[in-house]
Formats: sequence, C-alpha cells, structure tokens
Amino acid sequence: MNTLVIGIGLPLLGAYALYENERAVAMVGFIGGLVAWIFAALRFSQESKARQHNQAEHVEHVRRAILTWARITDSAIVEQVRDSDGRGTHYLLDLHVTPWHPSHPAPRKVPLRLRVPVAHGPHVVPGAYLGVLSDPEAAWVVPQSLLTLQGAQLPL
Repeated sequence: MNTLVIGIGLPLLGAYALYENERAVAMVGFIGGLVAWIFAALRFSQESKARQHNQAEHVEHVRRAILTWARITDSAIVEQVRDSDGRGTHYLLDLHVTPWHPSHPAPRKVPLRLRVPVAHGPHVVPGAYLGVLSDPEAAWVVPQSLLTLQGAQLPL
C-alpha cells in the first residue's frame, strides 16, 4: 500500500516541480514514481503466486478430506479473548489432536489452534473428541464439533 502511495505521490510532486520550472526535482519525482510502481508490480506478482500455490494446496486437502473423529491428546489455554466491556467471550487454545482414519491406522498427532466460546472451554480437555474434516495423507484438520467427556456434542 505504501508503494502505491509513493508511486502516485512522487509523480504528482514531479508534475508540480515541472510546473514551477524545477526540472531536477521533476525528474526525481517521475523516476521515483516509476520505480515505486515497478516494485509494487513485482510484489503483487509474488503475492499472487503464493496465493495460487496456497489455494491449490487447500483444494487438494479438501479433495482428500473425510469427516472423522479426532481425540484431544493435549490442550493449553493461550489467551482469553475479551469484548469491549472486558468480559471474556472466547478462549484461544493450543491443542494436539489425533484423527482416526480407517485407511491409515498409524496415529498422527496434528497441532491445532482453536477459538472456542468460554462456555465450551472447560470441555476441551485431553480425552474429549472433536468432529473434524481431516486429510488422511497430511497433518490437516478443520474442527466441526466437540464431543465432551459427558457425551454432549457442541458446535464449534
């Protein structure tokens, strides 16, 4: 964003300097603006390539994904998210879950950062289960619901 502002601002400075018959300042403004536009185009190109790669990777995960259960093996509260009145509304948790895949019997721990409402927080403990969308070939899960130790299923 700063590059675009500079890319617009420097040519305007150059145009004003040209109007005031300051040719040296005008050249600096025009050349600086051109360089800023070149840098902006290069950065946009790099971000676009990274975005395309991430999107292709995500599509591949979704193609292979199945709905399954994942056992919570470790959980820790990272942060309590508060509203504007200072009341806690959500917990941000670091979890390790082990998805169950019938086609891949070897268990694999998957790290997961999860935001849950404060009311659900005490139920996210080792031994509880998450209903997840999981890729059997990669360490990738998307939580859908929480199955508590008491047997209640809570949406996430």
